Amino acid sequence: SGGNTRLNSDGNIYLNTNQGGGSNTLIRLNGNTITCGTPSANVTISTQGAGDLTLNTNSGTNSGTIKIADGVNGDITIVPDGTGKVGINQSSPSALLHIKGNENSWDKHIRLEDHDTTIYAAIVYDDQGLKLRTFDASSSGSSAPTDRFYFRNSANTSTFFVDNDGDVEIPVGSLTIGNATPTTAGGVIMDSAAVAGAGLA
Repeated sequence: SGGNTRLNSDGNIYLNTNQGGGSNTLIRLNGNTITCGTPSANVTISTQGAGDLTLNTNSGTNSGTIKIADGVNGDITIVPDGTGKVGINQSSPSALLHIKGNENSWDKHIRLEDHDTTIYAAIVYDDQGLKLRTFDASSSGSSAPTDRFYFRNSANTSTFFVDNDGDVEIPVGSLTIGNATPTTAGGVIMDSAAVAGAGLA
């Protein structure tokens, strides 16, 4: 009646519509799926006031997964308003992005995985400090570029990297020890006053 709520013969419930399932449909309830908006229109889900908006699975009993999926080649953006912040496993974030690990293990913090293979790297911060680790059991030494730590500049030139076996290479530039100012590219430049008594092995 009137077009505000409609139970259609297809089993769907339509709200605020004059044509069940047509171009004027705003909300459609179909089994476990809620469809909002009209074709090609942006949709906003909001609270009436300043309260929180919560998505729960299984009444918040820590079972089930919450997925946010885009359309074909669409973007997913998180844009805090004003001084708002984003927290992962952190209900009161203190930075624009605040990630709190579940425990001090490599799989409980940040994981960066290659697109075409299963090799990955992990970043952990614990009571020992900041740790970076690569995970590629098939790699070894200088023959394994996938298991190196690379530092690249804006021109995508490798300026510094560490091999899997711990060797350090500086392909371009210089290594400066102390307060000396590099004057030439290549080699080691040392400020003897700054490192006096340091003892070089």
